[in-house]
Amino acid sequence: MIPVARYAVLLAVLLAIGLAGACATSDDSRPRRQNQSQFPTQPSDLKPERVLVANEPLEDRDLNGFVDTVRVIVYVFGDTNRFALPMTVDATFQFRLVGEQGQSLGVWAFAPRETSRAVFPTQPGPAYGFELNLNAVGTDRIPSQPARLSCEITLTDGTRVVSREPLELRVGGRIPR
Repeated sequence: MIPVARYAVLLAVLLAIGLAGACATSDDSRPRRQNQSQFPTQPSDLKPERVLVANEPLEDRDLNGFVDTVRVIVYVFGDTNRFALPMTVDATFQFRLVGEQGQSLGVWAFAPRETSRAVFPTQPGPAYGFELNLNAVGTDRIPSQPARLSCEITLTDGTRVVSREPLELRVGGRIPR
């Protein structure tokens, strides 16, 4: 088993490589299905065990002075003793953003059909890219605060895997100009 510190370094490397890829949105109607044969062949019985989430800088897409969009990159790993690279999964991806007082700031869910379009190649293997927009689930006009973003994947057989450490973000408040 790889210590948590090594996963943090691995995540940083994978994120740097993955940022060159594209991200999918829930309203992205362009076909983006990747050819699965371009990825390393993973064992057919490999089950996901770990979900790693990273983000790009938050953006103000609607230009109203409030941050509203975060692009996230997700890597899914199985038993790294058997297959050390990220893997693909047929799953629903659900993201939850929780504010500092424990209040829900947003929930985004992407069905297997959408996630299959969100997968893109990176140097070490497949990654998933998503854009999460606060305005799509509520509003971007919230007080400035720390927030925690977690990701849960649910396989078609019902198996669930949750990111161990939520991603720490600062959301809300006006952007200084």
